Order: sequence, then structure tokens, then C-alpha cells
Amino acid sequence: MAADAGDVTRAVADIETEVAGRRRDSKYPAALVTSLETPFVLNPAVAEDLMQIDGWQPAAGDRAKPTVFARRVVRRLLGWMVTPVAQQQTAFNTAIVREHRELERRLRRLETDYSAAAPQDIDTAARAAAIATALTPTPTGPIHVFADDPQLGPALAATLPNATVIHHTGKAPADLLDAQAPGSLGAVVIAGVMARMAAAEAAQTVLSAAAAVSNGGAVVIDAPAIEPTDIRMHALAPQAAAVLLTGAGLLTGDAITVGGPAQWYALAARRA
Repeated sequence: MAADAGDVTRAVADIETEVAGRRRDSKYPAALVTSLETPFVLNPAVAEDLMQIDGWQPAAGDRAKPTVFARRVVRRLLGWMVTPVAQQQTAFNTAIVREHRELERRLRRLETDYSAAAPQDIDTAARAAAIATALTPTPTGPIHVFADDPQLGPALAATLPNATVIHHTGKAPADLLDAQAPGSLGAVVIAGVMARMAAAEAAQTVLSAAAAVSNGGAVVIDAPAIEPTDIRMHALAPQAAAVLLTGAGLLTGDAITVGGPAQWYALAARRA
């Protein structure tokens, strides 16, 4: 038996050496090598597709054959015992999946979705122009932009060619702002994502932004005043944004109206 194992080991080693040589000499098609090096990922099944449990399965094969006929008869005879169990398991699975989906919906309301996605009801260039107007005069120092629209930062940088604009998407603003040295930034622009936050998170984000900007620096909130079409967002009235900004010790100016069905605006507040 040991000799057989040794033979198998030597055969495997010879095969591995042969394959390595062929790959080194490019004797295999490139598509085959790429497919072999691609990690295998099993797509997760949807829970709703698996929660139904059948009490019987059709017998595969030619129904005229005696063995197939016998399997069909046995399954029919056992159906009275298996079917109730399958029905109970299906009912349990259905209840669990429904509770799971409800928990998912609740978590979406509690956790902010920072994924990058441009709002469909407002123009990116118009938002950038309003933010640039709200930032006039342009503060000294880097401008950090936290935006829902991945094109908003570049559009704002084009509008403010003499400013250093650092764009962030898909990230929680407070986490990055807390890592900044106090008073080290010229401005912080919170564009769109504020309208996705719960009240406590919005207040903490404004406090972090106010601490990060220098004297004369600005914090800008860009948000819709009316409920937008994006279900991940909610309306944030300019008056409510002003309360958040003044509560952080900043002096607010006038809101710059952007427009659109949701009445977007840009409101800046500065550190005295």
C-alpha cells in the first residue's frame, strides 16, 4: 500500500512539473490560464428561492422501466409522512425570511448609505456652481468635499481652479474629519450625504466639520429642501441646516438656491 502511495505521489509530482513547464513555455491558451487563475466565487442563493421545501421529487428516468415505476410508487406511499414535515419546514422558512427582510429594512433606516450615486432630480454643474458661490470668498486651505455624486468634486474643482479640492465618496464624513488636525482645513462641503443621515449623525458630522476648519473657514451643507425622488434621502430644510451649523458655533449666511423639483440649496457657515 505504501508503494502504491509513493507511486501516486511521484506521478502527481511529474504531472505538476509537466504542467509548470508548459505554462512557462506558453503552450496553454491564454484564456485557459486566465480562467484557472480566477478565484471561484459561488453566487449566494436568494433566500426566497430556497424557502420552499417540496414533499416529493419526480423520479427521473423512463417511466416504463420497473425501477422508475417502483420509485414512484414508494414516493406516493411515503407522501403522507413526508409532505406535512415539508409544509411545516416551508412555513418556518417563510417566517424566518420575512423577519430577516424586515430587519434589513430597519437597518437601512438606521445605517447611512454612503454609496456614490448622483441624484436624478438635480444637475451636478448647478450644484457645484451654488456651492462655489456659497464659498465666496474662497477660504484658504484644502477643501474636503463629501458628496453623493462622484462627479461633484471634479465639477467643484473646475469651478474653483485656485483651490485644493479633495473629493470623498462612499465614506462617513465624521470618521475622516475626526482624523484631521483641528483648524487644518479651509472648508468642508457636505453634499447630499447629510440628507441621508439620522439627526444624531448629522449633528456629530457638523461638529466634526466645524472643529476641522480654520478661522475664516467654511462648512457648506448641500441638500434638498423637499422630499427627493431618491428613497435613501430625506428633505433637510435650510432652517434645520442653519440650526445645525449655528449649534456648532458657526456663523451662517444666506442659502443659495439650486432649484430642481426637490428645491436643492447650498448653505455656508463660517468660523469667526
